[in-house]
Amino acid sequence: MKLSKPKNGTVASLESTIRLSAEDAERFFDAIENPPAPNDKLLAAVRDYMERLGKRQG
Repeated sequence: MKLSKPKNGTVASLESTIRLSAEDAERFFDAIENPPAPNDKLLAAVRDYMERLGKRQG
């Protein structure tokens, strides 16, 4: 992983290379294109987040 110093002082760049086998690459892209349905824990976290966000806005 390589971090570079921000050129304009506002944005940092992060660069990383990951090497995957053909099988791993296929699994990765399949997961990106066909994500699993959200589980109960994730849905609860989203509800909690939305409630907290709503309280901040007014």
